[in-house]
Amino acid sequence: MKTTLLLLTACAISGSLIAQTPVILQPGPGLNDYTDQGGSNGGKDLYSHEALPDSNNKASTAMVAAPVSNCNPTNSNDYIQFDLSGLPLVADSAFVGFTHLDHTTYCYSNCNADFYFAYNNDPWYEDSLTYNNAPSRGADFFGPVNITFPNSFGTREYNITAAYNAWQAGTVPNYGFVMYSPTVGCNNAAVMFLVYTSDDTIPANHPYLKVYGVPTQVKEHAGAMQAKVYPNPAGNTVNVELSGNENENVTVSIYDYTGRMVFSASRPNRNLRLDLENIGNGSYFISLKNNSGIKVLPLYVIR
Repeated sequence: MKTTLLLLTACAISGSLIAQTPVILQPGPGLNDYTDQGGSNGGKDLYSHEALPDSNNKASTAMVAAPVSNCNPTNSNDYIQFDLSGLPLVADSAFVGFTHLDHTTYCYSNCNADFYFAYNNDPWYEDSLTYNNAPSRGADFFGPVNITFPNSFGTREYNITAAYNAWQAGTVPNYGFVMYSPTVGCNNAAVMFLVYTSDDTIPANHPYLKVYGVPTQVKEHAGAMQAKVYPNPAGNTVNVELSGNENENVTVSIYDYTGRMVFSASRPNRNLRLDLENIGNGSYFISLKNNSGIKVLPLYVIR
């Protein structure tokens, strides 16, 4: 089964100002080699395991991340990547969906653990990744996901908007992400982040990416406008350069990913320097409006 790209009926995100239509990317089985990039050529997802450090699990129908064990070699990690080409360049919100396997029979130790999603720092391929040559782990961008025994989660979605926008903006290379646990204990039927992969025989179980585009109120109508926002990521201030007549005013608005306006001002169209001290860390859209139209750019605030 090849990638499914669906437009679903309009639905609203909690806290958003308008109804939106998501795009869903749900890769299916591929060749399980270097050609699979989480897009039209097949899913890119697998796990590595400490007990078999040189084994490759490219065709497994499930992947398992387990805590760090101090009594046996049972640590394991999940890896996944989606091809973002053709998806919205700026997301209102983005969710990764996994179908979890039930864990309801028994657990003797390490029955309560936290799991995180972290960027992969290096490129990798399905047919060569092992525990010993896995990509290095970058910064966490989601978590903790606390898992206790027993559990029966079914399909769950996790908000990865900040990571998605960072990948699309190129501020972080898209090498996908790793699911791991830093919890240390003795793994004996321990809890796990155990989910189906794109190689499962039931298509509905495959991991997917759900992306909502920029809200209507910050859609771009740019015309001939040129704009530059720097530095980006920004700290307490950000500079804006716009083409056009220096004597005309420009309206600057900043929205969070739910479409909520967090900043608005009208300034002369020159030497714009915005104070961001009252805006928290995160991913935003900056909307710039002058007589030439409306320009929308991603803005990341990191201190």
